[in-house]
Amino acid sequence: MRPARVIWNQAIGAIFVVLAVPALFKALQLYREMKPGDSRSLFGLILSVIFCVVMLSFAVSSFRKARRIGSRT
Repeated sequence: MRPARVIWNQAIGAIFVVLAVPALFKALQLYREMKPGDSRSLFGLILSVIFCVVMLSFAVSSFRKARRIGSRT
């Protein structure tokens, strides 16, 4: 049962990484295209960065949990 839980947590972590990567690229794109005083781009940039940080934190948490489960004796 334990190996299945480890694989499950790793798979969930990978899904979170897959969700975070496009948000990171979108944030970079918005940053490059941003003009002074453009509040719409700034709002999109902030949302993309927040989404990316949240997804990456979920991914790290899931990978750490998988490692913790796998190292139990």
